[in-house]
Amino acid sequence: MTHQNLSNQTRLCIAALTGLVGLVTAFAMTELGGNLRHMLPDTGFHLAAMIGAGVAGFVFADGFGRPGGKGMLWAALSAIGATLAGSGLGAMLILPLPHAQMGVFVFGWVTLAEAATHSFLSVKLWVAAMVMLHLATAKLRHQAEISP
Repeated sequence: MTHQNLSNQTRLCIAALTGLVGLVTAFAMTELGGNLRHMLPDTGFHLAAMIGAGVAGFVFADGFGRPGGKGMLWAALSAIGATLAGSGLGAMLILPLPHAQMGVFVFGWVTLAEAATHSFLSVKLWVAAMVMLHLATAKLRHQAEISP
C-alpha cells in the first residue's frame, strides 16, 4: 500500500474530528482537572479549545491513519503536535494580548501540563480519543483508495 496525500475533504473531516477531541478533552480538563475547574470555568475556554484543536488537526491531518507501526508512530507524534499547537492557538483566542502572543501561546501548554499532573483521567481520555481519531482516519484513507 502506497502513501496517498489526503484530499481537502478528508483533511476537513479530520479537522472536525480533532476539534471534537479538543472539545471533549477541554470538558474533561475542567470537570476532572483539579485546579483547572476554577481557572477556566467558562464556555469560551471550551470553544477556543475546539477551534484551536480543529485548526491544528487540519495542519497535522496527514500524520494520522497511516498503516503499521510507523503509522502509529506518525499518529502519536501528530497527536502531540496537534495538541501543543491547538492548545496554544486556543489560548491565543481567549487571551488576546497583541504584544505578548508567544507568552499567551505558551499558556496553552501550561494548561495542558496542569491537566496532565492533576487529572490522569483526562489524559487517558485524550489518548483514547486520539487512538480513535487515528483508526477513523485509517478508515477514511482506505475508503479514498478504493473509491473510483
